[in-house]
Amino acid sequence: QLGPSSGGRLQHHPAVERSGESPEAERDLLPTGRLPHPPAQPARTPLVVVDISGIPRDLQEYEAFSRRVLKIRHKTSGEMVPLVPTPCQRVYREKRGKRTILLKSRQQGISTETLGWFYHGTIFNQNTSAMTIAHEDGVTQELLMKVRLFYENTPEAFRPAVEYATKHQFYWPGVNSSYHIGTAGGKGVGVGRTIDRLHVSELAKWLDPKDRFLQALASVPPNGTVVVESTAQGSGNWFHEMWKQAEHAAARGVQNDMTFVPIFIPWMQDTTCAMPLIPGENLDEFYPFDRETREYEETYRLTPEQRKWHRITRAQFGDIFDQEYPATAAMAFLANERCYFDMHSVNAYRKQTEVPKLIGSLMKDGVFPNKDGALTVWRFPEKDRPYVV
Repeated sequence: QLGPSSGGRLQHHPAVERSGESPEAERDLLPTGRLPHPPAQPARTPLVVVDISGIPRDLQEYEAFSRRVLKIRHKTSGEMVPLVPTPCQRVYREKRGKRTILLKSRQQGISTETLGWFYHGTIFNQNTSAMTIAHEDGVTQELLMKVRLFYENTPEAFRPAVEYATKHQFYWPGVNSSYHIGTAGGKGVGVGRTIDRLHVSELAKWLDPKDRFLQALASVPPNGTVVVESTAQGSGNWFHEMWKQAEHAAARGVQNDMTFVPIFIPWMQDTTCAMPLIPGENLDEFYPFDRETREYEETYRLTPEQRKWHRITRAQFGDIFDQEYPATAAMAFLANERCYFDMHSVNAYRKQTEVPKLIGSLMKDGVFPNKDGALTVWRFPEKDRPYVV
């Protein structure tokens, strides 16, 4: 609601309903003094007015908004810094579509980037509902805190009034939009409402992921936005099946607003996955390596700083390093499988084989080229010869 004393800012309108929030929930505010409730007033016709004429045009676009408005807490210094995209976040911004599935390494900032994108989308668009669903309560609270920091660091000139900020939801009455952050399996999370922007975090770690995800997906309209991001947790789970389906669709050139765009970001693109060398430091002397380690570093052309980080971190994570910090999508899903043969030895022998004639995925309607597919062909079948599978 805009008025003479509002200074052009979006103001609270007392007639907007509280969407069924209980008095207890309304009192359960985030720890901030900026979110008071006005006293109860007689019901009036709701008025929703959006005026963004006074906001610089470039800030209405997410790219500029994230750099100049959004603030995040720096991982090491703890200082509030602008959300300038990292190389990993830049790849995500450039490749994402209406529906995106992203296979990631640890701590690449994908969840933070999605929160900022959805926060911008809710405060600048009327009647928009966004939801982020995390895999556990502790993570849910961390994500909620990030959105609160976005809001509190938004300049007052165009920071929308918030009618309530409960444990799990922000509501901007000036635009009649909301942002809900909950935990998978929580009461009312992902069901019983329209979700224009859905963000699913760490799907591979959800309990009963297929049913819960499909329930949430059913709440998204055809023109809605969906982001599914996760580290791998072995093969054969629902996230892995979704990833394979997205890869197969992309390999066949099938891409529309209802298919998922697959994005994989290897750890080497994360600039924090590197350690500076001390003058005169000899990696091979201080950080022992074997033949497989050397071949890995040569295959992926690691810099000395990346090699140091790789050797220290692989020693810490052991067998699950390739799951948490994969170099390829296939490596991520196979990392924690209990194989009889040592996977590093298998990978080393693979490099000594002939170049295959085809690598792809075997589908009901044929074989489709796919560099991470499970089917590798060195010799094609010959007619009239018997074969055993």
